Amino acid sequence: MNIVLDTSVIISMLGSGSASYTYDIMMYAKQELVFFIANEETLAEIEDVASRKKFIKWIAQKNPEWQEIWQMLQSLIQVKKENNQTINLNHPNYKKLENRDEKDLKFLYICQHQKVDILITQDKDLLDLGTHNQTKIMKPNDALLLIQETLSKTDDVK
Repeated sequence: MNIVLDTSVIISMLGSGSASYTYDIMMYAKQELVFFIANEETLAEIEDVASRKKFIKWIAQKNPEWQEIWQMLQSLIQVKKENNQTINLNHPNYKKLENRDEKDLKFLYICQHQKVDILITQDKDLLDLGTHNQTKIMKPNDALLLIQETLSKTDDVK
């Protein structure tokens, strides 16, 4: 199962540590039961936000062990190359986001071109879409439930 994490979800996890749904999902990624996917553009945004002084200060106050989690997450993210010039911007979801928050388009781009199963976000504009092609757009808690349900069905088949 391929998963894209929105930047806000990652920042929230770094602040919450092991008390977050995203952290639980990361433990599945560590076992290679799910895979985190990013492209150069989404990874650059994540690294930019995570390196901002105000976020580092906030994260460090909430979770002193955030750097260990950040390093683990970085090691689990698979960076995929893609050519954004080939993206069909006529998709209705692109038009919806262009009018709201164009910065969110990069998450839909990678979902479309990397066969992503779940985009995990807390962003209302993205959540309002519900799906994008084959990708489900979900909050972390809902994504964790879907992952657990899917993995338990896989175990039942074995």
